[in-house]
Parts: sequence; structure tokens; C-alpha cells
Amino acid sequence: MSRAGAGRDFVLATDIGGTKVLVSLVDREDRIVSQRRIPTEAHLGPRSVVDRLISVARELLRDNDLPLSRVLGVGISSAGPSNSAEGVVFNSPNLPGWHNVPLVRWVEEEIGLPTCMGNDASLAALAENVYGAGRGVDNMIYVTVSTGIGGGIIVQRRLYTGGIGTAGEIGHTILHVDGPLCSCGRRGCLESFSAGWALAQRARRAIAEGRESLALELAGGKAEGITAETLFEAAQHGDTLSKAILDEGARYLGAGLANLAILLDPEMIVIGGGLSIRWDDYVGPAVEHVHATDYPVSLRRLPIVPAKLGDEVSVMGAVALARRRFGSDGEGV
Repeated sequence: MSRAGAGRDFVLATDIGGTKVLVSLVDREDRIVSQRRIPTEAHLGPRSVVDRLISVARELLRDNDLPLSRVLGVGISSAGPSNSAEGVVFNSPNLPGWHNVPLVRWVEEEIGLPTCMGNDASLAALAENVYGAGRGVDNMIYVTVSTGIGGGIIVQRRLYTGGIGTAGEIGHTILHVDGPLCSCGRRGCLESFSAGWALAQRARRAIAEGRESLALELAGGKAEGITAETLFEAAQHGDTLSKAILDEGARYLGAGLANLAILLDPEMIVIGGGLSIRWDDYVGPAVEHVHATDYPVSLRRLPIVPAKLGDEVSVMGAVALARRRFGSDGEGV
């Protein structure tokens, strides 16, 4: 698709997740003026998701009396590994059946606007650098700590995606070659130690082996009901097992962050995601591990800060990507 012309100052931005799709209309001041949320219903297949996404986008334009001639383009944030240059989702664990989906081509064909896409964590990094906690920082790493662990890399204020677009997958860097099995099929990944699912799984396993824990009671006596949040609540009541699991998860998270810092020498690390709200109980101790790292240089003064953009981070990353890709400033991504 050709670059958008003068007068196109709105952006359609969408965030495709495992359970929901957000479609947003964003004005020239980067304010969300209208937004709709629909269930992903990924089981119906990728084409169904795209068709409903396009339908909602058209509704937003119609309801705001906005012609296509005023829209710069479409930016898409999608869960899972992808090639942003080619606009293809390789394989998303949260979107069953999404294998080599030509997402950008489908959207461009249906809506008739230039379209770009990126991995949700990478676009979150771009959003935090352009609009959020890392605004104005030249070299920055964003890490999302939630059910899973992901990230994005900013180099000289540009999003670094690597050769095929999968750079920044910190959650699948290996910390222990004989460690626990990860969701990706390998062993010892950071995610298998420190992600929300891994913390809960460790507790369930320990209880199955006969360990006692308040977490089981808080989950209604059903081990399968234990979540990371259950462990935080139990630990606050002095539960020994929950505290030990959280302490270990934080220690490995700190090791992963320290590895990133040593490898890439960022000016700042920004941390978001669902578990980041547990800063004092979980992320803070991980940060302490990073600041205690002295090799090859001291990381004591490296700023490691909470993200600012909250639930809108991936949408705003899609906005930033579209403005850089299709705007007139030539800044690139």
C-alpha cells in the first residue's frame, strides 16, 4: 500500500489478544476518541477474527462520521511471535490455529488502508518509549511480567525487532539447561521460573507432593484453582511455601533482567504486565538482585521503573508504529 497523504491524521489501532480484541480510533493528538471491545473467539479461526475486527473498525469510522481519507493507516498489536516487516503472525500460543497468518495483507485488502503490525510486547516497548515511562530515553528495554514474560528493545529510539521480527523474547532465554519445562517446549527458560503460570504450577506440584500451604485453602481446596495472586495473598498471611516460591521467582527474574542489562547496556528498563502491580512483593526484590550485580560493571544506578500506560500500552504501541511507518516524518520504527 502507498503511504498516506496529507490530511490523514487519525489512526485505527487494534490489539488482538487471546480473549479480547480492542479496536480504537485515535486522533491527531494521540487521544483515543472511540474504542470497542469484542471477544476474540480464536476457535473460529483467524479469518473470522479479522472479519469481525474490520466490521468494528468500519462502525467506529461511521459513528464518528470519519471518511477513510482522514485515516493515516491501521496499526495492529498481536500476541505471539511475528514478522512485522512481512506482516505475518508465525504462531501464537494464545491464538489456536494461527500459523503463518498474513494478517497485514488480509486487513489491507478488506479495509483499503495501509496496515502494519508488531508483537504486543515489542509494541508496548515502543509505546512506553514514545508516550510513557521511557519517553525521551535513547536506549531502553521493556519487560512485561504477567502470565507469561516478554519484552521489547529500543535502540536509538527505534524498535529493534531483529532479523525475522522476534527479538525481545526475554521470557524464553534459558537460565538453567536442566530447569523446569517451559510452555515453549524447552527447559529452564526465565518464563518457566518467574511467570505467573509457573509460580502457580510450582505451588500445585509442591502441594501434590504433600506440602502444606494456605494457598490451597484460599483456592477453595482445589489445587487447580491456585494462581499467582493466590500465592501473594497467602504469603501476606505468612505462608512459608508461597513466600519461598515467590522469592525464587523474583531471584530468577532478577537474573534475567541482569543478563539483559549486561548484554545490551540500556539506559533504563521499564517493567509492565499484570505482576508489575506487585512491585513491592515481587518486582522490587528482583530489581534488588539486578542492582547487586557488579560484573562487568555495577548496575546499581540503572533505572528500573514501572510502566505508565497500563492496559492501553499495546494499542498505543500500534499507534506509534503506524505513525512512524506511514507518517511524513521519515523516522521509521
